[in-house]
Amino acid sequence: DYSALLYLAPELSQPTQALRGAVSGGTPPYAVAVRVEKPSGETTTYALGNTDTFVLNANHAGDPYFGVDEEGQWTAWAESVDSLGVSRMSLPVTWYVSWYPVHERP
Repeated sequence: DYSALLYLAPELSQPTQALRGAVSGGTPPYAVAVRVEKPSGETTTYALGNTDTFVLNANHAGDPYFGVDEEGQWTAWAESVDSLGVSRMSLPVTWYVSWYPVHERP
């Protein structure tokens, strides 16, 4: 949902990343997984089950800091396998996270 994020806090409910997609072509149903690479190079795979549309966000990932817990460029891509076993990979999407101090009133 966001190509650049100014991270405040998960308690504010925004912003964390939300990845949305749709699978087309091939023969449904599709087994879908999304891979997310952090700026540090760590990659996590989220299996999303048999679906042709998906949303991966903090709730689905089980992580209140989803897509924002490291500063720098993040990358994600979806992989699908159709019912005939044909694999497809999406083009990568990227976003950049920056953290800035926020001061409250005393």
